[in-house]
Amino acid sequence: NEKLQALLGLYVLQILALVLVSCNYLHFALRLASILPYSGISGLGLITGYSVDTMSHIVIREDEEDCSSFSSHVYLGASLLVVWAQKHDEFAQAAKFDFGVIKTELQNNPTKR
Repeated sequence: NEKLQALLGLYVLQILALVLVSCNYLHFALRLASILPYSGISGLGLITGYSVDTMSHIVIREDEEDCSSFSSHVYLGASLLVVWAQKHDEFAQAAKFDFGVIKTELQNNPTKR
């Protein structure tokens, strides 16, 4: 179950990287963003990189070959989603990001920075 959730989150982020770059499929990107909370991805986890790192370690074991091309799309999708969610409220709502809470958490907890 944990591995399936991690796979879902990583694939959604990878697809978001491709969709958000084109800007032609924003409605589809919104629907993809709404899937992320079900895979255990949080706004704080995307900003700090913790969510992507954790899911990558669940799915891609240390002994497997390098998957850097996969990872680069995932990190790009995570970054683009954070930017789009910051600029457009509908993305923040779809992904269930509360930037006020995230900002407070980062200010109050130096280890999460």
